[in-house]
Amino acid sequence: MHFTPTLTVLTAILSTASTALLPRQADTSQCSSTNSASLNSTSLNSTTSNSTTPVPLSALLTTFLPFTPTSPLPTDPHIQIRETSMLYPLLIDGKIFSSLNLLFTADVIANLSQGPIISGLPALTGALQASVANVGSHHNLGTQVIDYTGGCTATSVTYFHASLLGKGEAYGQVVYALGQYQDSWVKGTEGWRIGGRNLVLRSLAMRRLWGDRVGYGMSNFENYLCVDSGRADLARD
Repeated sequence: MHFTPTLTVLTAILSTASTALLPRQADTSQCSSTNSASLNSTSLNSTTSNSTTPVPLSALLTTFLPFTPTSPLPTDPHIQIRETSMLYPLLIDGKIFSSLNLLFTADVIANLSQGPIISGLPALTGALQASVANVGSHHNLGTQVIDYTGGCTATSVTYFHASLLGKGEAYGQVVYALGQYQDSWVKGTEGWRIGGRNLVLRSLAMRRLWGDRVGYGMSNFENYLCVDSGRADLARD
């Protein structure tokens, strides 16, 4: 006996499936109210879509800062968290460490894969600043999964590919770091912030981009990058 689904049955099935795939609706009525203007800590640069002048790295944050008074917060917490998490490359690569409060809570706890557990935003700011003090950096954030279970908390995992660019004698050498950011989020008066971060470092390699050889390893570039603080700093970005 063959079952031939009718149009009504197929419509009901598709409707049920599509509903199941929708993001969980936000239930943040018990959360502190968010003032989107508080995120705009610095004035936005005046840019036009037709400008042929690239925005400097240090100005990307203020140029593309999300959730400004003219761009109100979306209601979906997944979008809020995703947009906030994307500030990280702009903050680190632009060396705008004074604005890390746009991403992390004041009492953030971080495990940066190597070294001691870091407690508090001042300590985390110091570690991140030291990690790129002598190099340029370029961070790419990739695959991201956000688990919002309702209320004022959420968790996420974000794949990253970070490149640390040598300067001076190390010019032309790059350290590549591959891994994940496993974050715990909390919503407060200024929006979603990371209250806990685990950096899971999966791979670390150095490559000389040009010259008489191309090789992988840490060699002298390790000392150049880490100064006197040891290899642990390589995970602190």
